Amino acid sequence: MSRYDFLEKNILALEDGFSFSCDGCGECCKNRDDILLNAYDIFRLSKGLNMSDSQIIQMYCEIYIGPTSNIPIVRIRFENGVCSFLKNNRCTIHAFKPSVCKLYPLGRGMEGESGNVFYFNQDVSCGGKKTQLVKEWIKGLDEEVFVAWSTFIFKLMKDTNYNFLVEKFTSGDDKSYRVFFYTIFDILYLHYDTSLDFLPQLNEHFEKLFSMLHSSEIESLTFNFSI
Repeated sequence: MSRYDFLEKNILALEDGFSFSCDGCGECCKNRDDILLNAYDIFRLSKGLNMSDSQIIQMYCEIYIGPTSNIPIVRIRFENGVCSFLKNNRCTIHAFKPSVCKLYPLGRGMEGESGNVFYFNQDVSCGGKKTQLVKEWIKGLDEEVFVAWSTFIFKLMKDTNYNFLVEKFTSGDDKSYRVFFYTIFDILYLHYDTSLDFLPQLNEHFEKLFSMLHSSEIESLTFNFSI
C-alpha cells in the first residue's frame, strides 16, 4: 500500500472516534526512527529542561538531510533502540513532549501550503481499546505553529535559490556542504528565546532565511550570515 493509499484509508474527521488508550507499555518509545522535531518542539524541550537548544540537540538528537525535501531534519536519538527520554519505561518529558508523541497514535499532515491540517489513524497494535474522539485528543496541540512551520518548509522546498544552493553545495567539497547545511539548520532550529512567544520568533527566523537566500551575494551567504 502506498503512503497516499494509507492516508486516504485512515484520515479521520474531527468528529470521528478511534480506539486507543495508553497502557504504559513503552513500546511507542522503542525501535523508532520517526520521532521528528520541529523548532517548537525543541523550544519546549529547552524551556522544560532548562537547557539551551544546542544542548538539547547535542545530547538527545541527531540531524540528517531529508532525502526528498533537502531540508535539515532533527529527530530524537534512540540509543540501543530506546528513546533518549525514556527511563524505567516512563517518559521523562511527558509535560512538554514533542507533538508527534502527544498525537500518538494519530499522525498529522497539511495539504501543501493550504493551511488545511488533517489527522490520520496509524493503526497501532499497542494500548487499550477505549474510544477517543479526535477533537478531544488534539486539544491543546500547537496547530497554529504547525501550520506556520509547515508552510515555511513547503516554501523553502520550492524556493529556486534554495534548490540552486542545495545543488551547488551538494556537488562541492565536503566542507562547503557541511557549512551550508549547518547554516540552514542553525537558522531553522536554534537561537529562540524561551522567555518570549515562539511564533513571532519563527516568523523572524524565516524572514531572515529567505532574505539570505535572495541576497545579491548568494555565493558567500553561508560564510557571513549570523542570526
